[in-house]
Amino acid sequence: MNRIAITMAAAAMAVAGLTSNSMAVTNVTGFGSNGWHSGDTRSDTGTSLIGTNNTHPGYAPATALDDTAIAAQIGFGAAPTASTVGVNTGAGVIASHTWYNDSASASLTAALKIGFKTQPVVPGSSRPGEDVWDTLLIFEPSNGNTQPALNTWVTETITADSGKWWVVDRDLGFSGTAQSTPLTLNEMATSGVIYSGATTLADIYANMFGVGSVVTNVQFGMGSNNAGADVWVDQFYLAGLGDTIDFGATAGLGDALNLTVAPTVGGGTAANTAGKSTFSVIDRAGLFASSDLFPTPDVTTVVPEPMTASLGLLGLFGLSGAIGRRRRIA
Repeated sequence: MNRIAITMAAAAMAVAGLTSNSMAVTNVTGFGSNGWHSGDTRSDTGTSLIGTNNTHPGYAPATALDDTAIAAQIGFGAAPTASTVGVNTGAGVIASHTWYNDSASASLTAALKIGFKTQPVVPGSSRPGEDVWDTLLIFEPSNGNTQPALNTWVTETITADSGKWWVVDRDLGFSGTAQSTPLTLNEMATSGVIYSGATTLADIYANMFGVGSVVTNVQFGMGSNNAGADVWVDQFYLAGLGDTIDFGATAGLGDALNLTVAPTVGGGTAANTAGKSTFSVIDRAGLFASSDLFPTPDVTTVVPEPMTASLGLLGLFGLSGAIGRRRRIA
């Protein structure tokens, strides 16, 4: 995992407009570039694909065949149509990305996922990317959000009151989905809905953004419900990562990250069936205090300890731009 030095970069957060004229841009040209690797990418049978080059280091058994299979699902290159839009980096924006759906159905979309470690011990998992988080915050354009048309570049802009997320929690007694109905972060923070174990959704939110919680992963991915999907992601802004991420083999808006869930992708010892279990996930591993992520005045009553006042007012978090520095955590 990576450690990214934390700083209060309030000035960077307040910049408005598109990345083409407002912020520095970091180009992610392929696997391993600026910390992005395959994470929890699976074959049709559900078997984890662990490559020698494309997967985060430290997972086994790693094979070159799995590298080939991963590259068949996650690629960097020319999109069907070059993007002419950038992301929104204005004040109050938590995340923004541009994407293009070249699939047969508008419901087949890539998800933005953010992993949280909220407890001292994380429930075990042998899958790459799943072994470090216990709670996963998931934004899907096709799930609770405005569904755009096919074959059109779209810019998503997520704030505390716009953009709805659902949650998977593995550490609070839940088996699977803790919050299946997408909600905005402020709605989630004040929800009184009771789940198993008499735990409210607000409690889950407080654990995610409370003192001691850390963000471990930032991902784009598609799962088994998206068999046959072909989706492109060009630019991505997450306030705490500093620079905007530009996906593609070259800098600029001419190419992008391509995620597919195809029924013909195997690798290693995994046989192919009908594209029902495939996951395609690209993952930026990192580590930063999640109490600095998304705090707003609306949620101070549900977060266990007071947060820094300036961060609470900004509703954002800041990190240094030293994304490339990596340190293995024991």
